[in-house]
Amino acid sequence: MYHDFESYTITRRSFLKGAGAVGAAGLLAACGGSSSSTAASASSASSGAAASGKGLSELFTYETSGREIESWNMLYSQQAIDFNVTTNIIDGLISFDNYGKPVPALAKSWEHNEDSTVWTFHLRDDVDWVDMNGEVQDHLTSKDFLVGFEWVLNAKKNQAANTSMPSTTVVGAADYYDKTYGMDDAAGEALTYEDMLAAGVGIDAPDDYTVVYTCINPCPYFDTVASYVCCYPAPPALVEKLGVEGFRGVDYTQQWCCGPYLIEEFVSDNSKRFIPNPHYYAADECSRFERVSLSMITDLTVGYQLYQNRELDELELSESTLTTITSDTSNAYNNQLCEKRPTKYAYDFNFNFYCLNTDGTPNENWNKAVANRAFRRCFQEGLNLIPYYARFNKINPLKCENNYYTMKGVCYNSKGTDYVDLVAKELGIVYVDTGAIYRSIGYYIYKNGMDPKDAAAVVAVLPQIRVDMRYSDDGLQHMLLNGEDVTEQIRLPEISMYASAVSAIPAVRTFLLEMQRDMARRSSVIMDGRDIGTVVLPQAQVKIFLSADVEVRARRRTMELERRGTPKPYEQVLEEMKARDWADSHRAAAPLQAAADAVTVDTTHMDFQQSMDAILQEIRKRVR
Repeated sequence: MYHDFESYTITRRSFLKGAGAVGAAGLLAACGGSSSSTAASASSASSGAAASGKGLSELFTYETSGREIESWNMLYSQQAIDFNVTTNIIDGLISFDNYGKPVPALAKSWEHNEDSTVWTFHLRDDVDWVDMNGEVQDHLTSKDFLVGFEWVLNAKKNQAANTSMPSTTVVGAADYYDKTYGMDDAAGEALTYEDMLAAGVGIDAPDDYTVVYTCINPCPYFDTVASYVCCYPAPPALVEKLGVEGFRGVDYTQQWCCGPYLIEEFVSDNSKRFIPNPHYYAADECSRFERVSLSMITDLTVGYQLYQNRELDELELSESTLTTITSDTSNAYNNQLCEKRPTKYAYDFNFNFYCLNTDGTPNENWNKAVANRAFRRCFQEGLNLIPYYARFNKINPLKCENNYYTMKGVCYNSKGTDYVDLVAKELGIVYVDTGAIYRSIGYYIYKNGMDPKDAAAVVAVLPQIRVDMRYSDDGLQHMLLNGEDVTEQIRLPEISMYASAVSAIPAVRTFLLEMQRDMARRSSVIMDGRDIGTVVLPQAQVKIFLSADVEVRARRRTMELERRGTPKPYEQVLEEMKARDWADSHRAAAPLQAAADAVTVDTTHMDFQQSMDAILQEIRKRVR
């Protein structure tokens, strides 16, 4: 099941990251998804561009008419057009990075108990509320989250806005809403957060910088719920000052902020200007524009004219304009095309973790199945979502994927960390990435413009090549080619075929064979490679042949390339992988095959953690 969820985090993150854009064709902001069917945007350097070329100091952007903010109250609003503005001035507990992974915001850390029914968030102690003049009005504490939560759940204050998520997840939330719904207006409006706590709602503040939520049922996705506006804070002093009606209708001149920006100017249906919050708690942890100027325009045609006049720094293109530009190779704007900056939508899986039968009893079969990460993973692996995503981003469809609700179970593994690397760390022994060694050789051939299939030429330059491996301060293995760190370069997609070609040359394998064996002689090692168990270390104590269906491997590789910033279409990755599998299994020198005494671990239907656990289990069976 798909759901177009209007993410409130996107624009704020875009603003924060945008100041790092470089030059005229720089991608001003990058996250996943969009509501439009167009495939690209254009970026140019307007009058806001820094003369040094180090990026934009001021961003000139736009919004189309009819999408003006309707409410400045985060807790009361339910419109993405509002969140696109207000999440730049007010922060929540957590946010999300461009991979859909939760990251700290007002909460510096969080954890949950074993069955994920109790979630504890630890707040920063350096957050202040400021008014639109940039003057500090109050200090943010856990009490602010109690006040905000009561406001959301109080039917007489909030009129049912943003109640669905907490009502279905947090203990007592639905009952409290029902209680307030049955009250008269005056009685309901007089309630405070103390009344909410006394009613047994599952939220608590054991100290000034800790907030605890208790869920009705196991809720492994509650971090995503806690990021939504239903869990945003409200400054008690401002609520008291304005009263119920005043706070419900608060405007930007009255609003207090704890986010990265303030509103310098607002003219309804005309323009907005954002300036940095001088007391922003994370000012040293991010880049911000000196000013963000947003103009309301009638349509994208007008926007294109403004872009051409250098009055806008970025613009989402209509389908017709994009076609006009791309069909003419001499068009000056071809080199300024980039993936469009997403504005609101994320595309995700939504699983019902507590499904009920028609009679109201729990569906035990489904609930047990969906709690299993491998079961959820099967959905992702079994569905080809790329055509669906391509409706929203033709250039890079997988940018739309962030799996917003089912974070660890479906969405991400370790941002590229390999199984064997983690297994090596778990066992406390050295990991030797033999594939990276061959990739380094392939990269040398590629860099020097040589034909990797010209065996004589490749062999002739081998004495000029020195490959070293070392662990840096970041704890990761780095590859050095003649003293140059090429860790990132060797992972470029085009290097795969070069590595495959040079590794098929017997002299290359002989050249590197003794180096690898010497490593194994000097210490216990974990090596991965296509011929480790058959040629390099035939006497190895443990041999594991790691496998998965080619379609699954291609999908994983496509996602890896996306994370690395070198995306390729899934269909292309699949065909290249099939071709490489055939070439590697049919070559004369050290063909790809399992050693006779190797145990095969098929990870087709396993998630990342299960795959690593399976590998560790096989090692521990054989090593005492």
